Amino acid sequence: MKIDLPENQEIEGMLIGAILTNPHAAEVILHECQIEDFFHAKNICMFNSLKQMCLDKIAFDTFLVIKYLKDQGSIEQVGGIAGVMSYYSRCYSGFPYEDYIAELRALTRQRRLLFLCRDSLAELTKPNSADVVISRLQDGISLIQGIEITKAKKLIETNPTFEEDLEWRIMRHNEDLPTYSGVLTNYSKLDYTIGSFSPSCIYLIGARTSMGKTTFLLNLMRGIKNTPIGFFSLEMPAKIIMEKFIAMEADVRYPWVQDGDLNPDQLYRIHCASKKVEELPIFIEDPHSITIKALCYRARRMKLQHNIKILFIDYLTRISVEDQKKSKHLQVDEISKSLQSLAKELDIPIVVLAQLNRQNTKRADPRPCVSDFRESGSIEEDADVCILLHRPEYYKPGEKQGLIEVMVEKNRLRGMVKTIPFVCRSAFSERYREASEIEIEEWETEKQRQDEENKQNKKRKWGQQQQDD
Repeated sequence: MKIDLPENQEIEGMLIGAILTNPHAAEVILHECQIEDFFHAKNICMFNSLKQMCLDKIAFDTFLVIKYLKDQGSIEQVGGIAGVMSYYSRCYSGFPYEDYIAELRALTRQRRLLFLCRDSLAELTKPNSADVVISRLQDGISLIQGIEITKAKKLIETNPTFEEDLEWRIMRHNEDLPTYSGVLTNYSKLDYTIGSFSPSCIYLIGARTSMGKTTFLLNLMRGIKNTPIGFFSLEMPAKIIMEKFIAMEADVRYPWVQDGDLNPDQLYRIHCASKKVEELPIFIEDPHSITIKALCYRARRMKLQHNIKILFIDYLTRISVEDQKKSKHLQVDEISKSLQSLAKELDIPIVVLAQLNRQNTKRADPRPCVSDFRESGSIEEDADVCILLHRPEYYKPGEKQGLIEVMVEKNRLRGMVKTIPFVCRSAFSERYREASEIEIEEWETEKQRQDEENKQNKKRKWGQQQQDD
């Protein structure tokens, strides 16, 4: 009996048209769809070419698409130039490409089920084949449903056992080396507190405006050694990010670089730092706007092409969602959940900057807390570690100059909640370093002196009032 395989040529053509005309749709379709989702040879050829163009970072300009197909010798397979142009007319404004992706993948599942049943019927004609066919059907159906079957043997082969992992940690401890398997920041107190940046985890760094969030992030990146880093800069252009990074590496203030106000020694350090930074495996994207689905797709591409081990995002509320009609609370919740899933999927830590609301400015003690995160309580709920930044001198000029309090307020992994003092000589450099015990002691002594002075002033005022009365 002949069976017509389920397919929909119109939907295939419309999705390819969406790739050519809608950048946001293109990123989602190229990630969600596979070659097998397309049934007709012309559409298969076109989709495969567009996917390769995307990996090669070639824009989907009409001229470039036609040139690419000609260079590959496949222009005739898609119906010539007229065939290419016909795709552009198949997509319209507001095209529900997500619904059509789901429909196309449903057709793929139908075809795969038909092939599985056909092969199983052929196998059943052999003697004593029932158990083999049942096993094949179970595995095949599970794969079609998208369920990943992990064999215990494979798990043991690809992952160290608990005993092997413990043995490695003991050996590292005996050699006075870090015992964390994640990405080290090379700030000893911070690494000890959070246990390094661990794979599949979300690290949320929050602060009010002008607390130095981006500068702190760049300092963390600078401390990471020999590790491919992905960075989505949604606030600053990539050019400025790299200029600031080079200035930080040279230990020179960025405003001096902007003004060209550099002495020969600083100029030499900038030159050396520039050569060093050029060799670092840092991959920056700076889209002016991006949806969470597009960001996830680009992160997957970074992982595939550059094998990044950690991803930084500056910053969370610059990311948008497809459905702008949702409340801001629900939008941020969707973004947060998507990033959490992405970290687990790519098995890398994701470090996200977030803006805090103004609630801390209304309190007697302006230090922030996790409830100050903007728009949604789900942000701090989804994060494995929440870090807050506070600069005392911002609220009380002259107090503890250069101090940045790095407050680990939530720590799901290690359970340690503490404040780690950092120092930045902002008048000369933008490098952060962990404060020494001597500096902390000096600040405490100065605080005690000021407190004692304030008490004496209050006593004098009280005594003067008693005399006046």
